[in-house]
Amino acid sequence: MAIDLAKKKEAAGIVLTKRNIVSPPACEVGVAIDISGSMSHEYENGTVQEIVERILALAMRFDLDGKLDFWTFSSGKDYIGTVSEDQAENYVKRKVLNNPLVSKWGGTDYAPVLKDIYDKYFGGGKGFMSIFGKGKKTEQPVIIFFLTDGENSDRHEFEQLMKDFRKKNIYIQIIGVGNANLSYVKRVAEDEPNVGFDQIRDVSKLSDEEMMEKMISPEFANWIKSF
Repeated sequence: MAIDLAKKKEAAGIVLTKRNIVSPPACEVGVAIDISGSMSHEYENGTVQEIVERILALAMRFDLDGKLDFWTFSSGKDYIGTVSEDQAENYVKRKVLNNPLVSKWGGTDYAPVLKDIYDKYFGGGKGFMSIFGKGKKTEQPVIIFFLTDGENSDRHEFEQLMKDFRKKNIYIQIIGVGNANLSYVKRVAEDEPNVGFDQIRDVSKLSDEEMMEKMISPEFANWIKSF
């Protein structure tokens, strides 16, 4: 039987109301989760599964088809597919940890997965991004939740990609996981109008509503209300 996301969806609704988002616009929603070596504990102890469930509950308030696009990344990237409410139970174990085709426990590069995200939603880019323009263009706003526990090795390319995303209807909410120093990532987010940052040091200590407040920041709320 599928897990019950009712309480998590209720918490998402409470926070959206707090942020004065009464009628959320239809959006494409995706999540990209770090699967580098330092994240192994968070996968194995259920932290990643818990985060995915909460993001899915929020995504269902926005997404066109009630499905969440799902990527993992380390030195490279993998597009896992979509996850919906009836698929959510043990999704991370079934589709990621037990999937031999998913690359795991490497280093930490952000650019490969961000290029793939760009390609999926904004195919046919210009300039720097044109070589990735193979995907289907979307007319809806795009929301991406980007989870990582460590800073990346490809800083120059990451920063260039963030600048290219400025031109698109996309908001990237970066969530730091654990106690690592993510001051560089936070600084990049602060420099970009459509990139946010927050850190979750211990998911088990956050209620559903507290987690939603981190994912639906005031900056994100102002961005989404422009549509």
